[in-house]
Amino acid sequence: MFSWFNFLEKGNKMFFIGILGVNNRSKVKKDIYFKCTGCIGIKGELIENYSSFEVFFIPVYKFNKKYFLRCKKCESLYWLKEEHIPKILETKQASYEDIKEIIYQKETCPKCGKEINKKYEYCPNCGEKL
Repeated sequence: MFSWFNFLEKGNKMFFIGILGVNNRSKVKKDIYFKCTGCIGIKGELIENYSSFEVFFIPVYKFNKKYFLRCKKCESLYWLKEEHIPKILETKQASYEDIKEIIYQKETCPKCGKEINKKYEYCPNCGEKL
């Protein structure tokens, strides 16, 4: 049953009253280079997460912006410092000093890329010393 007052759209909550509403949205801004701490991969994507004021489902005003970096190889997720975003967009690179917080980090073997436990001394898949 569809309800104008509260419904889910791809896991995001949206609130509408008549023709006006507020919605949470995410979009990939750019592909960037970043040495992931989980898998040592170098490809990531800059994601902008924001709330928007909408009229007839068309975003009119963005607020509460947050930026995240997601590793394309292991899908580790990092919250970025907002004041570093212009530099990241210009250079298409991020470094560890740009990270505000690690949201999710998957531990993988740097040689074979398989997921491992942090307690392992050697990779159970390929035997690489960790």
